[in-house]
Order: sequence, then C-alpha cells, then structure tokens
Amino acid sequence: MMSDPTSYYVWRFTPVARPDDPAWQGREIWADFQIVAANAGEAILLASRQDELLRGRSTSDSQDLQQLRSGFEDSLLYRVDRMDVVEASEQPPGTVVSKELRSLRPH
Repeated sequence: MMSDPTSYYVWRFTPVARPDDPAWQGREIWADFQIVAANAGEAILLASRQDELLRGRSTSDSQDLQQLRSGFEDSLLYRVDRMDVVEASEQPPGTVVSKELRSLRPH
C-alpha cells in the first residue's frame, strides 16, 4: 500500500553480478535502469514488465520458464536503490526515467 498517493520515488537498478556470471542465463544486462514506483516491490514488478516490453517479449512467447523471469526480479543480479521523490502528476508509476542497455558480457 502506498502511504502518500501523490508522491513516488525513482528507483535505480544496478547490475551487481559479474557479466560472466552464469546466473544471467543469457539475459540482457541493463547498465542503467530507473523507474518510478511507490516502493521497491512495485519497482521490481514494473521494471520486469518494462523489461519484457523493451525486449519485445511477453510471457506467452517463451517456452523456457526461466527466461520468463526478468533479471530485475533476481537480487543476485541487480541492486535496487531509492533515489528522488517525484510527484505523481509529473511522472506516474511505471514511468521509465532512464534506461541504458549495454552488453556487459564478454564476447
């Protein structure tokens, strides 16, 4: 539940696992991803949905159950930090503030 319905936070997702960590399981590694949400749990859910949309995938497109999960849902892959307070009228929940997809995996 949200304590103040007019204010939310920007949440930053930062990769914490090494690019060659097998836990990535072929997932893209977002070098920088920030999203507006009321709390960390909501930020993870919203970021996971955005990850699927940005990659052009949906849960109905894949047979591999492990690939259905976004890396944002794994605390061994990403750290989630609360950043700035924002007004809902300026940036509603689910707004992606910043995103940078950069291949951090070795070739």
